[in-house]
Amino acid sequence: MFSGLREWTKKKPKRIWLVLGLLFYGLFLFVIFLVWTFPYERLEKRLLVAIESALSCRVEVGKETFLFPLGLRWEKVSLNLPGYPSPWPIDRVQAKAELLPLLISGRGEVDWSMKGFGGGASGHLQIVRRREGDHFKLDATRAVLELGEFHKKVSGMVHIDLEGEWERRMGLGRGSAKIQGEKLIVKEIPAGPLPISSVTISQLSGRVVLRDNRLFFEGITAQGDQADLSGGGNVLLQNPYPGSLLTLSFRVSPKGSLSEMAGLIPGRRSANDPLQVSITGTLAFPRVQVNGMMIN
Repeated sequence: MFSGLREWTKKKPKRIWLVLGLLFYGLFLFVIFLVWTFPYERLEKRLLVAIESALSCRVEVGKETFLFPLGLRWEKVSLNLPGYPSPWPIDRVQAKAELLPLLISGRGEVDWSMKGFGGGASGHLQIVRRREGDHFKLDATRAVLELGEFHKKVSGMVHIDLEGEWERRMGLGRGSAKIQGEKLIVKEIPAGPLPISSVTISQLSGRVVLRDNRLFFEGITAQGDQADLSGGGNVLLQNPYPGSLLTLSFRVSPKGSLSEMAGLIPGRRSANDPLQVSITGTLAFPRVQVNGMMIN
């Protein structure tokens, strides 16, 4: 069979090159047609729905640009979250759709990146059209964020590895995140049994799991110059977010001079006993107890 094909190409070389040329020309025209007619507005709408349904927020885009061949870029983006008086600004969001999944199954496969919050993030978003509505899946996502961009009382860099999935109508469904923090500072500690105004954390690690509208904090550990910490708990999410309910518990082991002062706290049997710290209430109005003593 191959010998016959070889003989045919030798006899009619011009026809072979003509056929190949027509094939490549047809493919070129198809790609141009696809790019020219690509529904950029639909991609943009799906991305807006993905963000707004996941965070229960409203997204405003200051400037939008469509990118060749199958992408878009937003600039001067604002996230308006319920319960927060001012929007959270994002410098830039960029997304690019993959061609083959769109052609074969109509499934949206989007690589995206974001610059903002003192750092940035990038990952992959899958968009599947189902009978009940759009289904979103986020994976291969990594983020580096500056906590000071979220709250004036904290600062430091946090590294997050994130995955999750959700429905358009139901909002954020389930997910998990691995967290690593470094050089964190918590400022304006409420007046309490220990005379400290701020806490410095050199290393922080743990895992956060989203399930049944709760954030579960698992295996949280932190090391600092003044104390070490371990513990976890959960946050029952509410809309607006400041009303979310806190149930967190930590064991804190003071170091150095702070350990000597902590020995004066009632309920501590010895200077080596860790402090039992519990946080309840809401995100807007947390209640902190140390060995059963309310400090705020």
